[in-house]
Parts: sequence; structure tokens; C-alpha cells
Amino acid sequence: MCIRDRFVAVWLLALGFQVHTAINSGPAYLRFVASTELVRVMPAFWIGFALCVLLPETPWLRRFPACVLLLAASVLGTLALSGFTAAASLQAVLAAQCLAGGMWGIMFGAAANAALDAGHVGREGRCTGLVFAVLAIAAFLRIAMVASGAAKGALLAGLMPWVPALAWSAGALLLALFVAANLAYLAASAHTLRRQARSG
Repeated sequence: MCIRDRFVAVWLLALGFQVHTAINSGPAYLRFVASTELVRVMPAFWIGFALCVLLPETPWLRRFPACVLLLAASVLGTLALSGFTAAASLQAVLAAQCLAGGMWGIMFGAAANAALDAGHVGREGRCTGLVFAVLAIAAFLRIAMVASGAAKGALLAGLMPWVPALAWSAGALLLALFVAANLAYLAASAHTLRRQARSG
């Protein structure tokens, strides 16, 4: 799996995030609360994000390669998004939102670290810039879907609630293929990171 495929995986994760937060979250909440109450419940995703975005920099998680953290967070995030779509109560929606936000926070931090790893040595800036370019492309696609009405069109309306989970699961699959193809390298990297964590 080449670097390009890893950026495709990050793009899929970013697309799922964009659709979930900007298109799906509001209607899901409106099943349980009035529109005037949205301001109270919408921050749940971002509370989870704020609590977890710096976790990849903690000593415990720094022992693991960034792409492994990215894979683990995308798998758990897919489960959270699936639970969000199937939730039958406001409490379940809030719990799934907080967990999904936390997993996106870990993905965001781990993606930046993975870009630095992929660019080492000498291309760190280029790879990090590509990550943010991929995030921007996902945002532009979401804006186009909303502005064109495609998100509410007959073709996508029924599928839209599941697009985030499908996008995150596809991203997780690409990351799993990368991890499987590079187990020896990742094991050596994890050993080095653990040794650095113990000494630092």
C-alpha cells in the first residue's frame, strides 16, 4: 500500500466526518428534541473531540505507531456511527456522538503524526500539507452535496444516514491492509517508541 492509498483512507475518514456532523447530526437530534433545543445537544460530538484530540500525544499512546492508532480509532468510530444511526433514544444518540467525536479527535491527531512519519526525513511539511488538503477536499465535497441538493435527492437520501459509517469502515479497511502489509516495520517502530517513552 503506497502513501497515496493512505491519503485516500484519510479522505474517506474526513468525508464521513463531514457528512456526519454537517448533514446527519441535526436531523437525528430532531427526532428527540425541538429545534430550539439543538444548541444544547449539538456540542456532544465536539466535547468528545476536545477530550481526545491530544490523546495521541500522551505517553501511553505514543508507544504505538500513528497508523495503528488511526486504524483503531476508525474501527471504534465506525461502531459509534453505526450506533448513532440506530439509536432509539436521546441518551443513546448523545453517547454515540461523544464517542464518535472522541474517535475523530484521535484520528485527527494520529493522521497528523502519520503524515510526519510518512514524510520523515525531509518531506514532513509536504505530507502534513497533503493531509490538510485532503481534509479540505472532503469539506468541499460536502458543501457541493448540500448546495446542489444531492444530499436530499432520491438517489442519496436513503443512503445518507449510513454514509459516514460506510466511509469510516472503508477507510479502516485501507488502513488495515497497510498495517497487515507492514507488520514487521510497525512492530520495530512500536518497540522503538516504547523504548523512547520509557526513557523520556
